[in-house]
Amino acid sequence: MQSLALWHYRRPFRAPMPLRSRRQALLLPARDGLLLAWRVADRQLWTEVAPLPLFSQESLADAQAALLALMRSADILDVGQLALRYPDHATGLPASVRYGLETGLAWLSTPTTQPKDKFEFSPQLCGLALPGTAQTSAFRVVKQKIDGVDFNQDCQRLITAVAQLSPGQRLRIDCNRSWSLAQAIQALSPLPVAQIDYVEEPLEAMSLRQCRALHRATGLPLALDESLRVAKGDLTGSALDRLSPEQLCACGVRALVIKPMLTGFRTTQALLELCTRRPLQAVLSSAFESSVALNHYWQLARLYRLSAAQGLATACFFADAEPDPLGTLVLPPGLTHVADLF
Repeated sequence: MQSLALWHYRRPFRAPMPLRSRRQALLLPARDGLLLAWRVADRQLWTEVAPLPLFSQESLADAQAALLALMRSADILDVGQLALRYPDHATGLPASVRYGLETGLAWLSTPTTQPKDKFEFSPQLCGLALPGTAQTSAFRVVKQKIDGVDFNQDCQRLITAVAQLSPGQRLRIDCNRSWSLAQAIQALSPLPVAQIDYVEEPLEAMSLRQCRALHRATGLPLALDESLRVAKGDLTGSALDRLSPEQLCACGVRALVIKPMLTGFRTTQALLELCTRRPLQAVLSSAFESSVALNHYWQLARLYRLSAAQGLATACFFADAEPDPLGTLVLPPGLTHVADLF
């Protein structure tokens, strides 16, 4: 028996989620996404397709339309045909659709290596503090987001965030490309290097040259996120792979923050492999998906034995938050059937 069904979920946040890209801001009341239910023989698998507003190039409607069009245009009737014909259609598919399909095809074609004990290797997690919220001491590493609206307020928020660190706790700073080089140097120079894990995407114009200048001025390690998904740039995965360890060290880039839902599964694997060849930390990061995607990320972190604290502690932001969603599949409540794809 083979089947692939499409389902929709909607999960309200405890409070509207503030999202801010370089040019736009949004208060998102709930997270909408699609789930693919795969059944092949006696195997059942769920994967997720959930573009993130403001950050994904496609909308949820775009993703759904692309899935339906792929199945109809290619006359795909089973998993075997999908696996055979997928490479011919992958290039034009949105990243979230590629993630959902590629994850399913990979998991069904390769025997899963589930741990005997979910704590056999359990990746560390990074806590998340949104703008205007206090940090939590439950995590060894915490991530503070800034909103980029008021520069002086951002600077004060960072000073406060460092002051609130517990002994041994380290801070990550997510800037969403908010600052010019001069602003970034002014905001980051007062911070103690020893307590900063990294600064993520601080500059409006991220480039190898600007990263080198910022790192030289502050001594702080940097992390890439959006830059990895720029079609043409000198900070993409392929560009970084051409740099020597000495060049990487000079520009200050120490970590790649990889959002599989915005990247696609195969590209995520390529970036993880890059981190094994270069002195780079790999951090898999949630885009506020359901526990379906979170569990796939958690399994990837286990598979690659990622030592950095992973950005997967996001279930707590939902009104229906599960107490411990990692390691156990918990489907979102109130699923709505959309279509049977085959």
